[in-house]
Amino acid sequence: MSTNEVNSVHSLTRGLETLTTSEAQLRAFTQVLPDVALVIDEDGLVIDILNPDSQLLYMEAKQAIGLLLHQIFPKHQADDFVAVIHRAIKTGDLQVCEYSLEVPVGFCWFEARVALIPVETDNKPVVMWLARDITASKKAEEEIAESQYYFENLDRISKAITQATDIEDLLFHVAQEILEIFQVDRAFFIHPCDPSAPTWSVPIEATVPEYPGMFALKTELPRDETSVRGFELVLDSDEPLVFVNTTVMQEIDSGALDLMADGQSSDYHVVEFEVLSEALLQFDIKSMIAIAIRPKVGKPWQLGVHQCAYFRRWSDTEIKLFREIAGRVTDSLTNFVLFRQLEEDIVKRKRSEQCAQELLEQNRALTQRLFNTQEEERRHISRELHDEFGQLLTAINIHAQFIYRQHDTTNAKARESARIVAEGTAEIIQNIHNMISQLRPSSLDDLGLKVTLQELIRQTQQQHPELNIEIDLHGNLDDLGENINITLYRVVQEAITNVIKHAKARYISIELFEILDSEVSRSAQLTIQDDGVGIDVNEVTQGMGLTGMRERILATGGEIYFDSSESGGVLINALIPID
Repeated sequence: MSTNEVNSVHSLTRGLETLTTSEAQLRAFTQVLPDVALVIDEDGLVIDILNPDSQLLYMEAKQAIGLLLHQIFPKHQADDFVAVIHRAIKTGDLQVCEYSLEVPVGFCWFEARVALIPVETDNKPVVMWLARDITASKKAEEEIAESQYYFENLDRISKAITQATDIEDLLFHVAQEILEIFQVDRAFFIHPCDPSAPTWSVPIEATVPEYPGMFALKTELPRDETSVRGFELVLDSDEPLVFVNTTVMQEIDSGALDLMADGQSSDYHVVEFEVLSEALLQFDIKSMIAIAIRPKVGKPWQLGVHQCAYFRRWSDTEIKLFREIAGRVTDSLTNFVLFRQLEEDIVKRKRSEQCAQELLEQNRALTQRLFNTQEEERRHISRELHDEFGQLLTAINIHAQFIYRQHDTTNAKARESARIVAEGTAEIIQNIHNMISQLRPSSLDDLGLKVTLQELIRQTQQQHPELNIEIDLHGNLDDLGENINITLYRVVQEAITNVIKHAKARYISIELFEILDSEVSRSAQLTIQDDGVGIDVNEVTQGMGLTGMRERILATGGEIYFDSSESGGVLINALIPID
């Protein structure tokens, strides 16, 4: 054997020993860490599978060994794998990549580490392809990303809702946010979503420039078969409905909750509705989601989005987010509608209160004019009694006294007749004075309220000595004005009359004083209390002079209260503003 041949044998022996050692180490390594371990040459030929029992291979190991990657995987994926292998061979550095496969156990994600190994097959470099299943971590990442997407976008919607000042502002900003969140071509609100309504409109709409709005904003559209059927379907579902144009869809995504199209699908509930399919084509709608919004007040709305540029596969997270947005819009819309109604009710109530206040003021003014007219008539009658009848009766009395004095003993009959006439006229004059005092006490105009009330009490106690009346007058009561003076006098006069006629009382307490509410505001407080039999407070408007008392006080803009204590007696409290 030649020297060259001996050297070749030694080299081959060392190579086989190295390969055997490397292969043993690799097999031991792959049994511990990787889920998939492949030996692949630079052409993408699968030389060996070190864990042939793995359920994470695209096919059984005995079928894959000896095949090119392009014979096993789709072209675009095989191209990617070969490109990774070439980089590992060219650079000698470890290459890392991620890929997904539909394997017998299901859809899986893998992280592959590709490295050049010191072995050649048929003078071609060989790499070791070690891949592990990262499906669980990938799903966890996706769930975290979806959760972050869900809550971040809900926060955007919440901010748009909280910043809204009215219904239009609310719906407009929500539509704008939906357009950006879902990256759709249209977001819109329809009102009313009511199959029985004669018309409907799209009052709020947000669109991208390439796909302008379906309708002019706030334009009323007549009810037709398309709108009626669409509203019925949306209202019949509590979940978002996904409408798909099957003419541009190659396969139906598992995220769809419902399908409305011409075709049929065994995986989904399909609603036959050719008219709507024509509408989808007319406005270039390839996919649409719609849901009913049912505020607690008013007719329902419809929230919808259109995808026109391409067929859209909606994920479960997107459907969930769309449903939650609709729920929040529903609550906010209810609040705005209720608040608007409340505002309208407040305006109506204020108008009613203003009208009632005006009527009250008019009634008070009318009542005051009636009392003023009544007082003026009383003043006129009292003057007539005093000036006409009083003077005439005084003259008769004087002549009767003169006749009485002239016939001392000579004519006893004439003298007696003159005495009777004189005494009778004197009694009539006194009665007229009492009537004048009742009608209109002259001292009220001449001497003021205090003196007049004191005189009223003095005359009452003269006529009713069994009745004890105490009166307490303090404060500045000299400049109350004619209306207040006569009002307070009449209330006290009527109260005393009621006590004498009905109360069977032995004691009356009267207190009148001034209250300084502020530097420019004054009030007069009147309190009258007796120890009589009392009254039922429900009889306040049922006579006994109480109605007149209350009307007099209210006519001045004041307040009056009647109460009856358990121990008996009536308490009257009146408050009259002076200024």
